[in-house]
Amino acid sequence: MATGQYLQPEVTILGSFGKLYDTDGAWLTEVDEVEFKITVDKEPIKMSGTRKTGHKAKSVEGTGTIRGFHVTSEWLKLVGEMQRNDRQVQFIGQLIVLLDDPEALGAERVLLKGVKFWEYAGGFKVDEVRRVEIPITFWDYELLDAISGDPSTTRPASTRFEETGS
Repeated sequence: MATGQYLQPEVTILGSFGKLYDTDGAWLTEVDEVEFKITVDKEPIKMSGTRKTGHKAKSVEGTGTIRGFHVTSEWLKLVGEMQRNDRQVQFIGQLIVLLDDPEALGAERVLLKGVKFWEYAGGFKVDEVRRVEIPITFWDYELLDAISGDPSTTRPASTRFEETGS
């Protein structure tokens, strides 16, 4: 949480500096949007002696979406092979999501583990650049690099994430 008086707008994170890396550490340059979320499933608990409702955590789920430009047929291969081959094992891999705005208080790298791709839609529309949207689920995550600091400071952190290809 902020310890200073005002948020410095320069330290907010611009998504233009985001990158997605695949299982092999290759930057997926055709991807221009990644969203992932962790959802805790809960059950409402009605309590005696009060009108208030508490909540009991039950399970946790990781989901998301990868969006980008249709450049190659790799997404179709990864998602669609199970339809073509009844003996095909579903692809399970890892993805690294990187946010590295040079004005931010640092870089954030999140490793998504046990990633599965669930849908691919093909086709085209005249006079439109073809885009893809791939829903994903993931089993776990690891925060490899975290952003921390005081958002009221005027200068971003001096240590930056150095790109190593993974």
